[in-house]
Parts: sequence; C-alpha cells; structure tokens
Amino acid sequence: MEAMQISATASRHFSATLGPFSTKRSPTKPTKLATSWASSASTNLASLSSRNLFTREIWGWVNSKTATSRREMRGVVRAEMFGQLTSGLEAAWTKLKGEEVLTKENIVEPMRDIRRALLEADVSLPVVRRFVQAVSDQAVGVGLIRGVKPDQQLVKIVNDELVKLMGGEVSELVFSKSGPTVILLAGLQGVGKTTVCAKLANYLKKQGKSSMLIAGDVYRPAAIDQLVILGEQVR
Repeated sequence: MEAMQISATASRHFSATLGPFSTKRSPTKPTKLATSWASSASTNLASLSSRNLFTREIWGWVNSKTATSRREMRGVVRAEMFGQLTSGLEAAWTKLKGEEVLTKENIVEPMRDIRRALLEADVSLPVVRRFVQAVSDQAVGVGLIRGVKPDQQLVKIVNDELVKLMGGEVSELVFSKSGPTVILLAGLQGVGKTTVCAKLANYLKKQGKSSMLIAGDVYRPAAIDQLVILGEQVR
C-alpha cells in the first residue's frame, strides 16, 4: 500500500508526459488510490473555483454599494458641516441674550462657541485664531447703539470679519483677449468644485458668454455623470 502511494506521488511531481498517475515501469491503469485522489482533487478544485467566483461576486456588490454610499455621503457631510457652523453661531448669539453691552467677560463663552463651530467646519486653526482675535478686539468696548442689542452687534461684527476673511471685495473674472478663457478650480474632495463649475457656467451664460464644462476627473466614481447632469440643468 505504501509503495503504491509513493509511486503515485512520485509520478505526480516528476512525470510531465505520461500523466499524473503513470510511470515508465508500470503503464497500467491508475490504481484505486490514485483514482480516489484525482476525484477528490477535482472536487476540491471545483469547490475552490466556486468559492472564488462567489467571493468575487460578493466583493463586487460591496464595492458598488461603497461607491454609491461615498457619493451620497459627500452631500450629507457638506450639509452637516454648514449645519454645525450655523448651530454653533446661533448658540453664541443665545448666550448674549439679556446682556446690555458687550464686555470682555460676557463674550468669552460666545467666542468659544464660534471657535468650536469654525474648527468643526474644517477651518484651519491659525485662521480660526486670527478670526477670533479680530472679532474679540472689535466686540470689547463697543458702545451701546440705540435699538441694537449686544447679540445683534456681535452678529454684525462676525459677518464683517467673515466677509473680510473670504476676500472682502468682489474679484471680477479676467477674460482672455484671444481664444478661450480657462478657469481652474482647486480644492479638497467634497468641497463643491463640480457644483461651482455649473454655477459659473450659468453666471457666464447670463452675461452672454459661451461656456464649456470639461470633465477632467476620470478617477472619482460618477464625476463625469455629475457634470453632465449639472450641465443639462444649466442649459
């Protein structure tokens, strides 16, 4: 029995021309052991192939669902980001209810809420520090204005500083004297570059300009489809 097993194993590994279960010395039919091994091996291979196919199908389904979920989550994240910023600023105004004038003491908590709201909205820490300092410097010592409450005064100061932070003055588009004018938008993923492209196209259309939306993102799922849909809406 052992000799038969060794013979079959040796022929499996070293015979390339006579088949896995035959040798030069014994050109007889395969033994029962060899036949059983071949049947078991073919069954295992078929089972493994079936499992691999099933695994590929499962992973394909998971990847498709993940891509869809990522596209849906981008809009949700942006909505949550602005929602958190709005909630944080509203909380700051609420803490000034009942105050008669803005002081160094009563703006500590509101400024802390504003700082937290900006950080949660992914504003960089150095920018937040400069913004909070500028608002605090203007708010402290602001004289009482008839008919204007302290929380309303702080809203006005924060609004002015936000406008200044975003550039202050409106910058007009500079068009090329000859040939097409190329507008490049740069920014992190999910900040709304594709949507801004469509808004710019709509703005230029109202000015009598002719614009083209060119999809250059070939990696993000449905990026081209998104631009096509937005372009149809602008048209």
